[in-house]
Amino acid sequence: DAGEHFLDLFDDLVREMVADCCPESRKAWDLEALSLRVREQFGVEMTFSDPSISKAGEARSALEEQIYKVVEKAHRQKEELFGKDTEEVPLLRRYEQYLYLQAIDALWKDHLLQMDHLRQGIGLRGYGQRDPKQEYKKEGYEMFTRMTWNVRSSVVGNVLRLVPAKQETAQEIEQKRVALGKKQRVIESH
Repeated sequence: DAGEHFLDLFDDLVREMVADCCPESRKAWDLEALSLRVREQFGVEMTFSDPSISKAGEARSALEEQIYKVVEKAHRQKEELFGKDTEEVPLLRRYEQYLYLQAIDALWKDHLLQMDHLRQGIGLRGYGQRDPKQEYKKEGYEMFTRMTWNVRSSVVGNVLRLVPAKQETAQEIEQKRVALGKKQRVIESH
C-alpha cells in the first residue's frame, strides 16, 4: 500500500531526527532542537520533556513513537481533507506521486552536476596518496545516499504542507469581479 510506504518514510525521518538530537549520552540531549526539527520537517508543533525511562535507547524509542503518532495523525487528517478520486484512490496519493517525481527530477539534476564537479576535481586526490577511483566511488555513493535522503525529506515535508485550494463558484467569482469594479470606479472618481 502506498500510504504505508509513505508512513515508513516518516518513520525513517523520525528515527534520524531523534538519533541526531538525542545521542547515547543523555546529557547531550537537545529536546528544543528536536522540537525545531519536527516543526521544520513536518509542520507540526511539539514540545518534549525528558522521558522518565532510565535507559537512553528506550527513552529515544518513546520519543520516536510520540512523534510518529502525531505525524501519522496529521497525515491521516490530510488524507481525509483531500478525499478520494473517481477511482476511490486517495487524492493525497496522487499528490505524493507528483511530489516524488518533482523532487527526484530536481535533485537528480543537482546530483549529476555535483558528480561532474567531483569528477573534475578527483584527480587531485592522487597527490594526497589516495586512489582517485576509490575516492570517486566512495564520495559518489555518499552523494547519492544524501540525494535519496533529500528526496524523501522534501516529499514528506511538502505533503504535510499541502493545502487544498477552495473551489469558487461562478457566483462568487462574479461577486468579486463586481466588487473590484466598484472599487476601481471609486478610485478613478477621486
